[in-house]
Amino acid sequence: MATDLQLAVRRVLTLAMAGSKIARMVFNESAAPISAELDGQEAESTVPLSMPMGTPNRVGLNANFLLDYLKGKEGVVTISWAKDGEPVSFKHQNSPTVLIMPMKVDWHDPKPEPEPEQAKAEVAAEPEAEAEPEAEPEAEEPEAKLKPEAKPKAKPKAKPKAKA
Repeated sequence: MATDLQLAVRRVLTLAMAGSKIARMVFNESAAPISAELDGQEAESTVPLSMPMGTPNRVGLNANFLLDYLKGKEGVVTISWAKDGEPVSFKHQNSPTVLIMPMKVDWHDPKPEPEPEQAKAEVAAEPEAEAEPEAEPEAEEPEAKLKPEAKPKAKPKAKPKAKA
């Protein structure tokens, strides 16, 4: 739930704001640990996921931007992004989709394999509580799978013939 995610970010906020302002989120199969780091100290709080999709992934976001988005929201929040460095999409019920640019993070470990499909997770209230699925039209869900456009091949220009 949005309130659980907001509480988790608030738990690491003091350490995040004293340093880089980054809230690091790691999405696993059933939970999303949220952490902040400063001078070797680390604060961490974990939020359960109700419907994780894709392979485990991680992202760093500005803690203030994340809290601003979560303010006043109740219920399920859908978080998704296509790949590293691309905006993270936040969707809450009928609210407009919000994009937050990720921040560069020193993860202190090797980078995981690149993810072929879009990462997506929904934050749940409690792991034991069953949430009713929300019916959303597929057209509203942002699919940020961009294909590079093919550039037309340029024809070599003929040199103008000189008249004598």
